[in-house]
Amino acid sequence: MQTIFTEIVLELVLAGLAASGACDGAKPATPAPHPGDGPPPAARPVVDGERIETLEERVARLEAGAQPAKPDEEPAATQDKPAADKGDIRAFWKNGFKFETADKQFTAQFGGRLHFDAGGIDTDDDFEAGIGGDEEDAAKFRRARIFMSGTLHEIIEYKWQYDFAGGVNNRFKDVYMGLKDSPVGGIRVGQFKEPFSLEELTSSNHITFMERATANSLTPQRNIGIMVHDHNESETFTWAAGLFKDDGSDTGEHAGDGETNATARVTFLPVYENEGEDLVHLGAAYSLRSSDEGMISYSSRGPSGLPQINAVATGAIAADSADLFGLEAAWVRGPLSVQGEFVRSSVDADSGSDPDLDGWYVFASWFLTGEHRAYKTASGSFDRIAVGRRYGKNGGWGAWELAARYGMLDLSDASVDGGELTDTTLGLNWYLNSFTRIMFNWVHEELEPSGGGPDGEADIYMVRFAFEF
Repeated sequence: MQTIFTEIVLELVLAGLAASGACDGAKPATPAPHPGDGPPPAARPVVDGERIETLEERVARLEAGAQPAKPDEEPAATQDKPAADKGDIRAFWKNGFKFETADKQFTAQFGGRLHFDAGGIDTDDDFEAGIGGDEEDAAKFRRARIFMSGTLHEIIEYKWQYDFAGGVNNRFKDVYMGLKDSPVGGIRVGQFKEPFSLEELTSSNHITFMERATANSLTPQRNIGIMVHDHNESETFTWAAGLFKDDGSDTGEHAGDGETNATARVTFLPVYENEGEDLVHLGAAYSLRSSDEGMISYSSRGPSGLPQINAVATGAIAADSADLFGLEAAWVRGPLSVQGEFVRSSVDADSGSDPDLDGWYVFASWFLTGEHRAYKTASGSFDRIAVGRRYGKNGGWGAWELAARYGMLDLSDASVDGGELTDTTLGLNWYLNSFTRIMFNWVHEELEPSGGGPDGEADIYMVRFAFEF
């Protein structure tokens, strides 16, 4: 500002000198030379050169003494700009469409998922006789969901998720609110997944196969209730416990007298290195299940979403309650991953011996392109993978994963004869990017049906087009 001011002053001074030298628009008359005088003196210039030189020297000294603007100083126009209002909303993309106020007191994320499945089923006569019907080829939207989630004042969490797949069976999924932090940890109320099973608590967007293992038929899923959960500071240990009411129809409604289930889970990371590229996960869960009107039952169509008939089923077991036990483990070493679980339901039958119904699985996967499975330390479950070179970018072909799984579900013990199903699944996953993948699964099932009939076999070929945002 000082330099600009001095330049303006200099211009005014020079203009004034020029004006004074040209006063009246004429030069003064030169006196006649006197005889004997020397030559007439030279005429002085209109503007005094010495005075101009002096002024320029003063300006130079002022400029030399002026302080330059500091690098971190903002221009005056920027400094005068009013600060953003606390209620202003910023929209951006970070693993989904997100919004937040300038003071971060309110955040929201909008998203969804679309899973479209198609496939063929080939069964032998003994398998059809064992299930009491004939399975057909099918194609359907396995999931078509939208959701909104976020936080309020940094401590209140909320989520609303609805599934449109299934026609008239549209239903609630996760619908809850909660405190992110309290003296006893996080508190969540509403409908959400009970804390049981690594595979169940891993989102269907991020499981390795198109469907969870057959043993998952024994585990509780989404129900309405209240849960307390927390983790240690380094997030190597997590725990969760809650009380729930069965809501098998996912309507967010339950009516019953005293039918309350208690479920708890703990996980531990004895190894967690290189931001999850190398890890060992261990976990255990327990659930005390109350009977529904004095009855408990389990069934499964196998590790595929296409069949319409249960392959194994206990029917209604007269019982007061059942104790569920779950053990889980996973190992990740770069692109290689191994995971397994064991689940047992010990039913407290009203009469006869108490049946123990078991299920288990083990699988291995390998990323041909070098990626690794991602892990959420705060919840003890797996997450979305980061694709190294997404399809279509600089010649990238996305990520490719090979996987194989073997599992079993035994629903026959004591007086219960529900059958036994073993399955082998081979999978190939093509991740075009972190949000889009195409999955190919082949499932071979071997059935020991209830009633002592001959063993049957079935082969299922499936493909899924999956997209999330």
